[in-house]
Amino acid sequence: MSRAKLIDFIEHMGIPADQFMTWDQITVLAENGRVEFASHSMSHSNFANVSGEWLHWELEKSAELIREHTGANITSFVFPYGDTNEATCEVRKGLAGCGYENAFLTSPGTIGKNSDRSCMHRMKAEVEPRFFRLNSSPVMCNLVCDTFLLKLN
Repeated sequence: MSRAKLIDFIEHMGIPADQFMTWDQITVLAENGRVEFASHSMSHSNFANVSGEWLHWELEKSAELIREHTGANITSFVFPYGDTNEATCEVRKGLAGCGYENAFLTSPGTIGKNSDRSCMHRMKAEVEPRFFRLNSSPVMCNLVCDTFLLKLN
């Protein structure tokens, strides 16, 4: 989606412009090194219904766009609707093929030695803020995953 089309869409939906960060603001966060950015797709489609070239475009273009603006290496993906039915075999293969190492659902849960890196649970910060820093930290996630879990194949 072009910038102009995105702006038209946001205006059409009546979403206040101050609800979004600018690329300049995002770049500052990326340069700080304390924030990890993840891909979330291009069109926010339900991945249970995405396949083939469309799937590849959604995964590749989203990471490419973030990388172009921030210089960050995008290795994590967050499913648009966050449901386990989005993590089909084809989607998991697509994630690995596009260089993603982690993919997250929206359902709360923990990461353990038997967790699948292609559909990991997340902890909601607003529900359990005292655990947010430790459990949602990319460093902690990567430490846990690298120590106990298999890479996506």
